[in-house]
This record gives sequence, C-alpha cells and structure tokens, in this order.
Amino acid sequence: MTEQEYQELMAHSPGAFRLNRPPLYVFKLLRTERALYLFMDVHHLIFDGFSVNLFLQDLAAELRAESCTTEKISYARFALQQQEFLAGEEAKEFDAYFGALFADYDSPSRLTTDMPMSENPGKAARVQTEISQELVDKAVQRTGVDGENGPVIEVVYDDALYSAELAANIGWYCRTVIRRFAENGAERLRSISLLDEEEQLLLDCFHTVPEEAAVSLDTFFFSDMEKFAAAYPERTALIAVDGTFRYGEFDRITDRVANALIKRGAKVGDRVLILLPRTFRALFAFYGASKAGLGYIPFDPAYPTERVNMVIEDSQAKFVITTTDMLSRFADKCALDIEELLQEKDDTKPHVALSQQDISYFIYTSGSTGRPKGVMLTHGGIAHYVADMPHKEMVNALRSYCSVYACITTLSFDMSVMGYALALANGK
Repeated sequence: MTEQEYQELMAHSPGAFRLNRPPLYVFKLLRTERALYLFMDVHHLIFDGFSVNLFLQDLAAELRAESCTTEKISYARFALQQQEFLAGEEAKEFDAYFGALFADYDSPSRLTTDMPMSENPGKAARVQTEISQELVDKAVQRTGVDGENGPVIEVVYDDALYSAELAANIGWYCRTVIRRFAENGAERLRSISLLDEEEQLLLDCFHTVPEEAAVSLDTFFFSDMEKFAAAYPERTALIAVDGTFRYGEFDRITDRVANALIKRGAKVGDRVLILLPRTFRALFAFYGASKAGLGYIPFDPAYPTERVNMVIEDSQAKFVITTTDMLSRFADKCALDIEELLQEKDDTKPHVALSQQDISYFIYTSGSTGRPKGVMLTHGGIAHYVADMPHKEMVNALRSYCSVYACITTLSFDMSVMGYALALANGK
C-alpha cells in the first residue's frame, strides 16, 4: 500500500458497524513506503475506552519486548467459577432464602443497590409511606374502587442491599404517582413526574457548584472561537487529514460557508443534516451552519440510506450538506455540495439574530437498539460547557496543560462535538 492510499483509507475511517452482520472489529497491519501501521476499528460493544487503553498499553509493551502485567484471573476462569457457584449448594441456599423472603410478593424487581458490599446476609426490613385520606377519597370517588387495608404503601426490602432511605423514597414516589392519578386520571404514566413541588423547585435552581462567572447572552457555539481568531489569527486551529488551518483562516472560511447558506435561503431555526467524512470540510460545515443560525446534525455518511432519511424526516432538516458523489441520493431534498459552499467569496460576518435558546446542534443515537433518537442542544448550553470559568476542571486543565487536543471519535457521536468545540473555544 502506498502512503497516499493509506491516507485515503484514514480519511474514510472509521465506518459504521452493522450489528446484524459480523465482524464488529477490524485489525490490519498496513505497510507503506514510510512506516508499518496498525489499523484498529472496534465497536464499543467489544471495547470500551478503558479496555482499548489497556490493550494498547500491553501491545506497546510487547513491541518493546517488555513483560505485560499478568491477569490474576482470566475471564474464562471467572465464568467457570460463576458456573460452579450457581451449580453448588451455596447458590441453592441463597435462592431458597430470598425465595422464602419474597414468597408473598409478585415479581420483585432487582434495583441497583445503594449499600456497601458485605459478606453478611441481610434481613427483611420495612418502611411505610402514609397516604392522606383526602387522596384516597378522591381516588375512590373517581374510580369507585375502595381499598380493604387503609391508605398505606409498604415496601419490603433486603437491608443488606438497600438503605431505609432508598426504600422510603420508593414508597414516596409511589405515593406521588397515586396522587397525580387521583388528581387527574387522564394523564399518561410517562408524563407523570416523580418529583413533588419541593423537589422540582430544588431541581430548577440546582447547580453543582456556585458559579463565579456567567456566559454573556451574546455568546454562542462559535463565539469563543471567533475571539481567538481575532486575537491570535496565526495560531493553528485545525490539523486535519487533508489540511492545516490557522484561526484566522478557519474563521473566514466558516463565515463564507455561512453566507453561502444564507444566500440559499437558510433562516435562523432551520435544520441541516451534515453528511461528510472526517475531513476539514466537516468542521467548516458545522461552524458555518451554526453561524448562519442553523441547527446542524452531524451524521455518518456510511450509515444506510433508510437511516439517513429517517433522521432527515424526524429532525425536519431543510438542507443536506454532503459530497458531490452523494447528491443524487437526496434528489428530493435541498442537497448542497460542500465544495460549492466553500467557493463562496463573501467572508463578512453574517451577524444573524441568534439567541442562546436557539438550537445549536442535534445528536442522534446510532439506532443499534431500535429507532435512532435525537437530542437538541442549545447555543447557551454548549457556550456554557466550553467557557473558561472557575471550578471547570476539564476546561482549566485544557488551558493550563494542553497544546494540541486530539479528536478521534466519530463525528456523529456527542463526545466529538465536546472535543472540537472545547478545543477551538479555548485556543487549542
């Protein structure tokens, strides 16, 4: 393989995995005239980030002829131990104990425990949550059904696994649901909040830490990048597989893309699906669309056409920005060629009438567990996330210790937005 062929492969990787068809990982040794490369593309069902790090550390150690840390137990051996336990007398005693404990209750649910791990078996504990007679009378009046044992909810739980506080909260939330239904039986269950008025008030004013600064109302997704472009136009902003750009260049090119979109009818609040590979064009499209007031939707061009069309329909995207060879896939949509947008000459500031409540971008799930689901993020939210403020450890560390920030996740994954937005907003 030539170095050019290798670079072209990198420009179009990683691709989308199909869960109904193997493989879910790819390893290749690629030799060019310049170097020997290990190409690795693995679905997150196979490797999480921590596992990838361990694998690469061990691989590097092997290549340096160093010894790897030996596992105390292999997963295969652990699985065998679990099978032996489940087939033994101890597991039978365990099942018998809890079977008797919950014999009088239907389908006990297994909740996430909130007590420290202990070798000592727990005892059956109880908490009760009172229900006012007024609520009972109201529910009876509406439904015509009366209870036999009075207005009490009793939660029986294993006190080795769950605290009394957690069990009491479960009873309290059940009471809240009953109260909501008593007040309005026409409500759908999914629309009922488990929070009472006091908790909702607490949530509305909740902050993890007191903020010592605020993001001004005229700060948007792209604003801090523009500030660095004005102050340090010659500083490197982007190193992509197909080009390197300074802050001044990045700012001017994204202004041109924004003006090209506005000339083609883009309005504040419109949505645009961006279907581009991992090249500099994708970043120019993201920031250009944002400057034009569009909510942009980054999506992997390797995804099946039906999934792409579903997202276009669900998001009500007015435009699709893609490559020349993919325009024909969207003949019935307002499809725009990124190369044509980049040819725009007008690099004046668009200055569209944005507010922080306007949508900055959408992120859709991959759809591996069903229909892809979209989440809308506002300009105010992302501007706050990337802002340099006291107590924001990630931003503070980036500013203090980082010179180059590597963004390696797929562009349709939310963490990629956090990566490039964080870096460009803080001069990295």
